[in-house]
Parts: sequence; C-alpha cells; structure tokens
Amino acid sequence: MKKNIFSFMSAAVLLLAVGLAGCSREDANEEEMRTILLRVKLAETRANADEVTAGTTVAFKAPGKIFFVTTSGTIMKVMTLGATAYDAGTNANGVNLGDITAGTVVAIQNVPASSSQVYVVGTLTGTGLLSAAEVGDKISDVLSEAVLTATAVYKDDGTVDNVPVLGFGTIVYASASNNYTAAVEVAPVVGRVELEKISANKAEITSFTVDAIYVNMYYSQLGLNGTILGDGTENPFPNYLVDNEDIPDNYAQENAGRYFGKPEVFDVFTGSDGESDASDVVTFAPKDVMAYNLLAPVKTGYFPHLVIRIKNVDPVDDALDNGYGGANVWYLTVTNVVTAGQAPVATNFLNFAPGEVYHINDLYFGLGDLSPVPEPSDKLVNVTVTVKSWKVIGADPVLGN
Repeated sequence: MKKNIFSFMSAAVLLLAVGLAGCSREDANEEEMRTILLRVKLAETRANADEVTAGTTVAFKAPGKIFFVTTSGTIMKVMTLGATAYDAGTNANGVNLGDITAGTVVAIQNVPASSSQVYVVGTLTGTGLLSAAEVGDKISDVLSEAVLTATAVYKDDGTVDNVPVLGFGTIVYASASNNYTAAVEVAPVVGRVELEKISANKAEITSFTVDAIYVNMYYSQLGLNGTILGDGTENPFPNYLVDNEDIPDNYAQENAGRYFGKPEVFDVFTGSDGESDASDVVTFAPKDVMAYNLLAPVKTGYFPHLVIRIKNVDPVDDALDNGYGGANVWYLTVTNVVTAGQAPVATNFLNFAPGEVYHINDLYFGLGDLSPVPEPSDKLVNVTVTVKSWKVIGADPVLGN
C-alpha cells in the first residue's frame, strides 16, 4: 500500500491556563511541618510502535506539578517538576524530573502536617501549565482545568508522547521507620484506540481500497480528571463532544484544512491514487497500526467512533457492481467494541477508559456492513479487542449505532 500518510490533528495535548478563582485560605504558617518520603511510579504501557510488548513506561515529561493537599482538598504546598534536584535550601519548591522518572524516593521537607494526599501531574505540554495554582486553592479547581484533545497519532515511536498523566496517593505514617511516606502512580488521562487491519469477507468482496480514517464522537475538551465540561450550550458541539453526524460532506474536505463541523482527528492516505492499494486486506505499513490517543471522560456507555471511508469495492458477484463497484464511496463506522469472544450486545460493550489501549486486530466487514453515509443508524458490524494494562484492550469493533 502507499506509505505516505498525513495525520491531520492537534500536534500536542495542550493544557488550558485558567486563572483559579480565589478561595478561602488555610494558614499553614503556624502548623507543624513534616518531611514526606515521596516516590512516583510510572504506569506501564504495552502501546509500542511495532509489537505490543510489556515493560515500556508511559512518557512522563516536564513541565509538571506536585500538590500536597488536605482531606478537604485545600492545597498546602505546590512544587514544580523540572531539571533541578530538590533541595530544602536552594530549590525548596522544585523536584528533578529525572528523579521522578527513575522512581527515586525524594524526601520533601516542610510539608504542612494537615496534608493528607499528594497529587502529581506531568507532561503538561503547552502554555500556562497551572502556574496560577497556589497554596489555599482547591485541588478540585486544578483537576477541572480543561485539557484539549491532541490526539490522532500515527504510531511511529516507542513511547506515548505528549499525553498528560495524573496520579495521587495518600500520605501514611510508617511507625517502624518513624517516617511519613507517599507512593503515587501516575497514568495517562487518555485512552488509546489502535487499528491493525481492515479485511473483507472474501466470499463477497474481491478487493477494496481505503482512502481515509476519521475519529468521531470524541471530546475536544475534558477536565484533567475526566470531568465533562460546559453547560450543554456550547456551539457547535455541546459539552465539547464532537459529533459530525451522518453527513458525508462533513467528512469530505480534510485536505483543505479544518472546517466548521469537520473532524479534527483523521488520517488520509495520500499515495499517487489517494488511497491504499486494492486488496481484500488493508494494513498500515510501515508501522503496525493506526493509533489515536483520545480524552477519556468519567462516563458510562461511551466509546469514540471510527469512521472508515472505503472506495473501489469489487464484489465477487458481478451483478452487484452497479450497487457497490467502481469509485463509489462507502463508510464503515465502529461505534462500540467488545472483548474478544464476547457477543456484540449492549451489555458487553466496553467503556472507554483512561490508561487503556483498545487494540482492534481486524475490522472485518461484508457488503451488508457498508453504508453510503457515515454514522448510519441501521448498520452494525462486530469488532473485537484485546484488553491489557495500560492496557491494551483487544477489541471487537461494533459498526454502526
């Protein structure tokens, strides 16, 4: 197949800088101070470039923040992740990112005794970077900061870059050592969809081509902790849920840039004929998969949609050519996935969750699964996924609604 693929998407995950409103302050000046032994662990990922393998960690990059917080959620101490090692005298509010990524225990001094939890946020690519958050603010305000979706990423390296990570842990007293400790595991705030191949029912279809893949029904903004933002009146997409509906024109002008109502996350095949080679199986050389990192909401019954645009369907039965053959444009729409081996019924549909990778090994379809419009209401095609931790979920896609 043609190997030149343009990914049209946001280049990075951007964290919006929102000035945090003034809150009631808890005065930490008079209270007891403690030393906290802090260790941050990176979640493991099996979302690698070529083979799905264990033991690779999620990318954790500066800038980032550490917040020490009371039981009521008031921030008592703020630290910045950067290039300089922590020092109680010369760098009292900074921690070296290398120490964090290495899992080094860092003894943080002068932490107010009222602090009961630690929050760690990393890979805050963009501007602002929560610089307005300070002692006395509420951690809930920080966690509701808007994150923009990045995220269509062609799988071309061994890490998951530019993905914000978040974690929290409880400060506990270890009587045996007379120390206060906190262990925090950070994990991505996104989920990941991977598509390995698309194959046709050979009894019905001799060959076909693919010229574009779109993501629809995804959130362009969510809170850092997955909270759904907005009041439902946002234009054109209430609560920032991008829905390009069943209108083909909304999926037709990708090469001319972004348009009102058009998908912002998609890949277009740009070989000499503008599509993949004709075959009964389409794969995505030179890498293994097409992969999309998408913000995962705190919401049940939700999964982002994949819309595949297909052309040049060559039916086995020549009598069907007028209906399916030639350069006619057809769509496959994946609306849900189920774990491999499960029946494609609503009770088995998987929720899209942060820190999980839904790996679709084979999007298998027949003539009856093709629709002349995207997002049809009457086409259902089953897709299976595998589920692992950071997690690759081997998924069976379900096409249609």
